[in-house]
Amino acid sequence: MRSAGFPVPKVISYGEHPDTPHAPVSILMTRIPGKDLGDIYEQLNEGEREAIFSELQCMLGVMRNWPNSWGKDRICSIVGTSIRSVRVPNHSIKPCESEPELNDQLRYTASDHSFASREEFEEKLECAKRMDSMHHDIVFTHGDLKHHNIRVHDGHISGFIDWESAGWYPDYWEFTTAMRFCPKDFWCAQAEAREARAWRRAADCDKNPPTALQPTRRICKQAKPTQVVMDRIPTEIKLAIVRQLVDASPELAYTYATVSREWQMTPQSSKETLTPTRQTYVRRIQFTALLPDYHNLKELEESDSEKKENNEAFSDAVASLMEFLSTWSSAHNGGIELKLCAACAIDLQGFNGGMDKIRWILNRRERRERCVLSFVALNDGLYHRLPELSLVRKFTCAPASVAHRQLVPRTCCEIASRFPRLHSIDWNLGDGSHDYSFRLQLRNDFAIALSKLPKSIRHFTLSYDGGDKTPCGNVIDDPSPLIYPGATRDPLSVALRKVSMQMEDVSLYMAAGSELLWDSDLHPNQQGHWPLLRKIDLSLNINKRTPQGEALFDFDPLEPEYDPSPDPRIASDRVIPIPAQLTPYQLALARAAGRMPNLRSLWVTVGDRFGDFITYTVEPTSGADQGSRAEFIYEGSSATTDTVTQEIQEEWWNTAHVHLREGAEFHFKVVDDGRLLELRHKRANPGRGLLPDVPEQNTIEWTRVI
Repeated sequence: MRSAGFPVPKVISYGEHPDTPHAPVSILMTRIPGKDLGDIYEQLNEGEREAIFSELQCMLGVMRNWPNSWGKDRICSIVGTSIRSVRVPNHSIKPCESEPELNDQLRYTASDHSFASREEFEEKLECAKRMDSMHHDIVFTHGDLKHHNIRVHDGHISGFIDWESAGWYPDYWEFTTAMRFCPKDFWCAQAEAREARAWRRAADCDKNPPTALQPTRRICKQAKPTQVVMDRIPTEIKLAIVRQLVDASPELAYTYATVSREWQMTPQSSKETLTPTRQTYVRRIQFTALLPDYHNLKELEESDSEKKENNEAFSDAVASLMEFLSTWSSAHNGGIELKLCAACAIDLQGFNGGMDKIRWILNRRERRERCVLSFVALNDGLYHRLPELSLVRKFTCAPASVAHRQLVPRTCCEIASRFPRLHSIDWNLGDGSHDYSFRLQLRNDFAIALSKLPKSIRHFTLSYDGGDKTPCGNVIDDPSPLIYPGATRDPLSVALRKVSMQMEDVSLYMAAGSELLWDSDLHPNQQGHWPLLRKIDLSLNINKRTPQGEALFDFDPLEPEYDPSPDPRIASDRVIPIPAQLTPYQLALARAAGRMPNLRSLWVTVGDRFGDFITYTVEPTSGADQGSRAEFIYEGSSATTDTVTQEIQEEWWNTAHVHLREGAEFHFKVVDDGRLLELRHKRANPGRGLLPDVPEQNTIEWTRVI
């Protein structure tokens, strides 16, 4: 670059520092005269600023015409090796032979963990996927061209620094990097003014790019200048403007109201102002069905008459909502998310502050009995008469707070059956009733009703809590079976297995049997397949028992004698794995994964949510169905040779053959994390600090090539 006339520093020496892993190497360079452009920009006059940007544009034009000696379409560093950039997963990825391969690598770590909803994540991912339809030239790129990496001396560019990210990239990379990782200052304004027209399509897709889909980073939308100005107007004036617009024309009012969220405040009811045009802007509806007031606040349990009144009110509210939504245009762009809740008005008052909130907190035990442990449902047979709603694409059923009632799980299935284009489900349900027979009925009815779900669903998230808990929220060690006496299989696990076979991703947090994954009563030819499933996240047996009530973990024999009289024993006290009970789950998981040809990510938590975990990941190969590498990790106190038998290892090896191409590596690792030793240390030395770091022990580890 120096020979081409570019002002870059000269390397004097290079050193390695193995004792400092955070900075393993260093280089000593000559100093380029001048100061950072960002430090002196405000001191420059307009002529000097224009001269600097003209020089910069000329230099970039020359750089971008340099030929790629590693291949016309290869995306790589200056020396043809891995890409180093804050924009890529783990700040480094292997060289890519084409732009589509780069896009695949950027989207590989995409996750919805940091997004407000699954729908928002999917919208951003679809936007990022539009990059696949665009072609960009591969040009030489600095890779980190921000104002603090440009040196200026006597009104001219004296050099560029920090070339570690340089290489050959798609031609939009320089511009969109500057737009994403800089504060909204003069640098972004200049980039927008000079380059936005050329790279607008790429920038729109890159606004929430694949790397921004990682849970470690979230990119916020930039507010429109008009919105910033409008938000500064006093609320009273904004309300007066909105009222005038509503009186003149509701359609016109809501066209202007999209400028700012605060402009959407209006005294009009939703039915009067949700005009056909306005309906097309709606993306999410949170609907709370108001239930009748309590007959007697002093009673901790609902009477039969109260239950009947609540179900009537809930049924009427849902029917009215769906009748209203049925009048909306069926051509609604993208569909909507419907979130359904139910609550009594007096319970909701506890969250409005003041004395109401204080009384709510003082009576929270009574409120929990009335709110959390009471259920509302549709009246029998009503769901057949509800209109079908094609515009609902995501259906969420979850209490918005502890003041909201539980919905009977069967009812959620019945309502969902009226959404023929439903794409995503996110339910937080449960059967946490003190009435054991009622709990069994709820679970069994739910299993039967799951067959009513539309075949269009591709994303399924379910948290199904059950059993009783201590005041601190710990799950009590309850041996009561979750299935009817005499049954050998859990109907809910069997039903969910059938539902999962139509999904692209599944997340479950519940107590389930191994038949959720593999039904030992069926012949292998009858087990079925999961042809679409790419991601599965399971937290199974949070009470550390099977649905039949059998323990998966035992109590520590070195634990002191336990006196159950003051408090009930909690499930998390069970820490010693019982291999005979865990092996069926291990085998079921490995065998089922082998029936998921498109699987890319699997995460299973064994026991409570902080328990042992299993991960299985497959690295994709660009343009091919099979992956280039797979890894299995089992970590925790139950990760032993007793629980991970040779049969289980061979099953995972067979599964890897399904997902990997010939010549690919499969890494298998089982790790004892030392948590049991730490727990015993805390018990033996209360208040004396934690056990020093216990090194992880690789109980089993091997790598094979397909």
